[in-house]
Amino acid sequence: MFGIIASFIGAFFQALNYFVTQVSQRGHNYSATQILIAIHICMAVILAFPLIFLGYWQYFSFSDYELLLRANIPYLLGQFLLFSAIRISDSSIVSPLLVLKIPAIALVSIFIFHSELSTIQWLSIAIIIYLAYSISSTSGKLDIKPALFVLGASICYGFSDIGITEYTKLYPQLSVTESTMVTVTINYFFCGVVMLIVAPMFKVPLSAAYHMKWSAVTWIVGVVLLVIGFKISGVLEANVIQSLRGVLGVLISFVALRIPLNKENGVWMTKFKLSLLMVGGVGLFYS
Repeated sequence: MFGIIASFIGAFFQALNYFVTQVSQRGHNYSATQILIAIHICMAVILAFPLIFLGYWQYFSFSDYELLLRANIPYLLGQFLLFSAIRISDSSIVSPLLVLKIPAIALVSIFIFHSELSTIQWLSIAIIIYLAYSISSTSGKLDIKPALFVLGASICYGFSDIGITEYTKLYPQLSVTESTMVTVTINYFFCGVVMLIVAPMFKVPLSAAYHMKWSAVTWIVGVVLLVIGFKISGVLEANVIQSLRGVLGVLISFVALRIPLNKENGVWMTKFKLSLLMVGGVGLFYS
């Protein structure tokens, strides 16, 4: 149960991250790629503190490079594909469809880890995908090219989730929370260094990293909680809960933007109803 709760709170922070990122970029003419790079550079700066002062650097070994790459290459590729999709489409259309990584993880779990899913669980996954597509459709039509990018990103994220969960197993002597903190610190510091190297290619000003500081904080908190969920409950189970981030994003928008539920806001009303159905679809998975 703790893993499910951690995953749910992590999903909330991911949804909050999307909202905070939109607010943080106001007044700045940053592209989606520049925002992505700036957030990761800021995360590397933040995570340098536990890396150095909590001694987490001692847990890194160059012999672990294979697991490090297995977690981060698909993650960075997924990020590139996601932001490519957003650049030629829209985040409100693209983001809900990231639930496509659930069937990808389910298939990997079955064929590689020999897991089994019940008929009800497959039905739940189908409902979640349908509702996510419906929520996406309320914001606009998704063309073939960005759709393929989203599908590729979802598959990459699925493999990254499995990879980072495997990385946590390098530290059996540590508690679940601390092994997760060490894993997130090392992996996202690595990603931040990579982003710092490529930043000049995309003309990212260092001031952008400061402007994205709250996006970086919410991202780190969300990832730590989600990885705890992966480790305790399983990657697939935690990702089913994570699919609620779209629902939470809608609720955050309702509260923050003070959107009234009336006929004049028909699109938002539809999103709200679909979000409630999504909660039911997720609950069905655990029934």
